[in-house]
Amino acid sequence: MIINDFDDGDIIVCRITSQIYKTRNDVYIDDWEKSGLKLPSVIRVHKIAALEKDMVEIIMGQIGHPVKEKVRTIISKLPDL
Repeated sequence: MIINDFDDGDIIVCRITSQIYKTRNDVYIDDWEKSGLKLPSVIRVHKIAALEKDMVEIIMGQIGHPVKEKVRTIISKLPDL
């Protein structure tokens, strides 16, 4: 999931996986089919990375607003480094 695109060639992402985890830092995507995913999936919010934007080969779908809000809430609660 793209968290932010700073228009400098890099994007901030967090991992989406079909391996279902149930921790306080994971968000289940209820409407995974509607979102364009092929399998039930979760967003592992605490698995954040910076990538070069040109590494992204395809955009599989669009995450709905309620899921985005859950992700934002978890990000706001992650501990500072």
